[in-house]
Amino acid sequence: MKKVAVIDINFSLEKNKLKFFKFSDIKDDKALIERLNINNNSSLINIQSTYNKNNDFLEMIFNIFRLSNSLDFDYTFILYGNSYLYNYDKMLVLIKEFINLNKVIGVRISQAHAHHTLFDSPRSPYVDKHFVLINNNLFKKKIDSIDEKFDQSKNENHIIFFNFLEKYFKNKEIHNFYKNTIVDKYGSNTRNYFPFSICKKYGLMTYYPQFDKRLDYMMSSNIIKDKKSLLKNILLKKIDEFFYLRNFNFNLRLLSNHLLFNKNLLTYDERKKMYQVYDDDRF
Repeated sequence: MKKVAVIDINFSLEKNKLKFFKFSDIKDDKALIERLNINNNSSLINIQSTYNKNNDFLEMIFNIFRLSNSLDFDYTFILYGNSYLYNYDKMLVLIKEFINLNKVIGVRISQAHAHHTLFDSPRSPYVDKHFVLINNNLFKKKIDSIDEKFDQSKNENHIIFFNFLEKYFKNKEIHNFYKNTIVDKYGSNTRNYFPFSICKKYGLMTYYPQFDKRLDYMMSSNIIKDKKSLLKNILLKKIDEFFYLRNFNFNLRLLSNHLLFNKNLLTYDERKKMYQVYDDDRF
């Protein structure tokens, strides 16, 4: 039986509000899943404190791996930032998939659209740091040959992580579990993990209510299944057993465009007058 450590690095008090995501010691036919977080493992407190001080994502990955390996786990699943396992059964699908493929590391690599720069490619690869899977045995062999003084060049952490993967890992050693089944707070397909996203295939969720206070109401409506109200019907819509926000901005934009289009339409008399003013006989 394989042992998998799901290690939760908690950077937000919001995680304490979402009690229904907690689980531990759940047995499966192929894996024993155990969740560790800063509430039940003092070593993680030190790892998080070091990260908060140095902001070194790679160092954190190495330290978490060493902790997991020292506890005799075969695999490590790192949950970073405001990341959650919304559906345990779907998460198990990902775990089994990773075990069967026998890859060294698993991450989500998608193509990010560059909205804020003229020079970056509109299909630049983006490595998501929220969820990282590690095969402890294969990863140990890999990092034993790696100089941990990896040139980070003061880049952003996701760029450093991408450069690390690109330099030291072959394509066949990486399991890219990005799927186009990721939806946003409106239930629409997205490649953006902020402020909210759910991967329908693997049950992985990112949740940043500090950027949109409506997310608290949305999540509470999904937690309390029998919660029914007129407000809920107005603000939320249900897709595949999950309640998402209604996109009123989109609807208002459509209405605005409709009104603007109608406003720009000229009546017969207005058109006739305009052509007369410009002495145009085409009318």
